[in-house]
Amino acid sequence: MERRAKRKAVNHVLVSRKTKLLVSILIVAIIIGLSFIFGYIAAELKVSPIINSINQDQANLESLILTASISSNSSFSCPLIQAGLGTVSQELSNIYSELSGAKSGYPLPPQYANIGIQLAYLRLNYWILSNKIYADCGHSIETALMFYPNSVCIDCGEEGQELAVVSQESNYTFLPTVIETGLNINEVYALQKVYNITTYPTLVIDGKYIIKGYLTTSQIIKDACKYLDNMSICNS
Repeated sequence: MERRAKRKAVNHVLVSRKTKLLVSILIVAIIIGLSFIFGYIAAELKVSPIINSINQDQANLESLILTASISSNSSFSCPLIQAGLGTVSQELSNIYSELSGAKSGYPLPPQYANIGIQLAYLRLNYWILSNKIYADCGHSIETALMFYPNSVCIDCGEEGQELAVVSQESNYTFLPTVIETGLNINEVYALQKVYNITTYPTLVIDGKYIIKGYLTTSQIIKDACKYLDNMSICNS
C-alpha cells in the first residue's frame, strides 16, 4: 500500500510537471504567434504609405514627362519642370529613409517584395527626365546618379546623405538620385556596363562624368561646380 501510494505521488508529480511544461510551451507559442501577427500589421502600416507615395510620385513624374514632351525648352516649361523635379527629389529622399526604417524592423509582407524594384524604376525615370531637362533647358540644372550595391556599403549610405544635402543647398538645381545594382533590372545592368561600374559608390554627373569612391559634401560640390558653375552652391 505504501509503495503504491508513493508511486501515485510520483506519477502525480510527473503529470503535473508535464502539464506545466505543455502550458509553458503553449504560452510561448501564443506569444510568438501574436508577435508575428503584430509585426506583420506593423510592417503593413509602415509600408502601405510608402507604396502610396511611390505611386503618387510616379503620377507626378509622368505629368512632368508629358509637359516636357509637349513644350520642352521654353521659358514656361523649363522652370515648371525643374520645380517639379525638385519636389520629386525631396520625396524620393523621404521614401528612401522611410523604406530603410521599415526594413530595419519587421520583415516586409510578401506582397511588398517588389517595392525596391518599383522604387528603382521611379528613380530611373526621374534620372532620365532630369537629363532631358539638362539637355533641353540650357544646362540650368545638373544631374547625378550614384550606384550602390545590395550588400553593406557604409560609404554609400553616407554619400547618399551628402548628395541630399548638396541638392537641398543648391535649391534643387543639383538633382541626384541613387540606384541599387543588385536588383534584377535590365536597365540598371545596362547602365552598369555603359559606365563600367566596378566599385561603390560611383557617381555619374550629367550622364558622362564618372567619379569613383566616397565623396564628402565639399568634394561633391567641388566636382559638381566643375561642370555647372552658376549654381548657388558654387558661390558659397
